[in-house]
Amino acid sequence: MGERDLVLASLGILDTNVWAQGSAYRQVRQDYNLAGGHKQSWIGYNAYTYLLDRLDRVFQCGEFAPPPDQDSAGRDVLAFGIADRDFRTMPVLHRRDLNSSPGWTADGWRGGRGARRLPVGPVLPTGDTVADADVRVRRPAGGQGESRAIGEA
Repeated sequence: MGERDLVLASLGILDTNVWAQGSAYRQVRQDYNLAGGHKQSWIGYNAYTYLLDRLDRVFQCGEFAPPPDQDSAGRDVLAFGIADRDFRTMPVLHRRDLNSSPGWTADGWRGGRGARRLPVGPVLPTGDTVADADVRVRRPAGGQGESRAIGEA
């Protein structure tokens, strides 16, 4: 297993995506009503909408972001509107924001929403804090400002 796969597995990203897809399509199958006028386009649009909703619940973003004075959204907030089975099997990620940027931690790794590349070198204070404290990133000698994707040498 490569470093990128290790990070994704440690943070629970793969499990989260599998759960969100399954939950979204179960909801589509439950709601779909051909006799009520739904068309095939309804399936695609709503599956996508449900998928985004499920990902926001697990990552506690968007409507499900915790209040500023709390570490996480309440379980009742995350459960409202989804099937009990889906809520019981929903992966739990530990949100740990850094300098008002959303982030999640697990097994010594830190992940952030939408971050594909990590800065290597002192670009921003937040980047330095993440690179120094939470993420296992090797800094090349004299490599200020360079960046590499997780798993690249």
